[in-house]
Amino acid sequence: MTESHSSNLIRLLAERQEELGLSDGQFAERLGISKALWHLHRSGKREPALSLLQAVVQRFPELQAEVLMVLRNGSTEGEAVA
Repeated sequence: MTESHSSNLIRLLAERQEELGLSDGQFAERLGISKALWHLHRSGKREPALSLLQAVVQRFPELQAEVLMVLRNGSTEGEAVA
């Protein structure tokens, strides 16, 4: 079974968190989400919403290609873009 684009994005974000030496709370704050929500994403229990994808592109532009793959494949929770 292959890894979905959304789970690959979360894996890349978790790697970035480790590289930066940030706690879950610090990394979640950087993404503009709660620590609990970041935990749900990391555990695969929640798909990324558009607001999270926007935050990823703003804070980690090098992950833009992966965000685009998530969007192309519809692996997001429904949410209107502001």
